[in-house]
Amino acid sequence: SALIEINSTEERKQFLISELLTMGCWNKLYHHKMIQESQAQYAEKCIYEEPMFVYPQLFYAKRVLLLTEVFYVIRIHLQSTTKTEIKKPGRLLEHPQVQLWLLEYLIQRKGLLEIYYEEIEYYFLTTYYIETLCFAGVDNLLLQAEYFKYMQENVRELFPMWRKIRI
Repeated sequence: SALIEINSTEERKQFLISELLTMGCWNKLYHHKMIQESQAQYAEKCIYEEPMFVYPQLFYAKRVLLLTEVFYVIRIHLQSTTKTEIKKPGRLLEHPQVQLWLLEYLIQRKGLLEIYYEEIEYYFLTTYYIETLCFAGVDNLLLQAEYFKYMQENVRELFPMWRKIRI
């Protein structure tokens, strides 16, 4: 087990880029007060909904306890919702959409983008762009060239200095 205490902006920045936590929600417990403070909610009626809830918690957590013991075993069979829904036409596009909603949430939280700009930029580029492409490749899904270009334009517009990441 490891206890991570986040007492400063610099410690939070390091925590955010460490990628110690996944964006899945099934393997975490949250303090109710932190959830109230973040006001984060799951994206509704789509798959890939978890980052909308999980990622914002990282900006409000003061302590994170990482356990090495296994308390939960997940078994996914080939006919599970996670394996079948993703293959339906258009479902892959829900992943970048959730990331855009998440970015919108972060922008609305006064000060977060200003303080953690580079960390949020890094997260967004890896999840919105790279992760979507990886999901398409792993599950052998078609990502239309027009949508790929749309994603590129979004990245250039939202983060014009993206090639200069200093993390």
